Amino acid sequence: MPEEAAEIVNRMLVAVRQSRPLADHLSFRYSFSAGIACVMSGDHANNIYRRADLALYAAKMRGRDQISIDPHAHPLGRQTS
Repeated sequence: MPEEAAEIVNRMLVAVRQSRPLADHLSFRYSFSAGIACVMSGDHANNIYRRADLALYAAKMRGRDQISIDPHAHPLGRQTS
């Protein structure tokens, strides 16, 4: 389910936001965005990667540090952030 994947990735986002990878530079921070796509009947790998990539770009367009679910794989066509 895309919602379950989004919950896992959201926990990862929180962990990355809170991390301080450079002990000598506590102000250094980083983040990431993620696009989530589900395998649909008859899918080929290229289609899945394309939808995930489009969802990733949608997340970045909304301000980065976001999660976006491919609207074609989600029953409501909504995105999660």
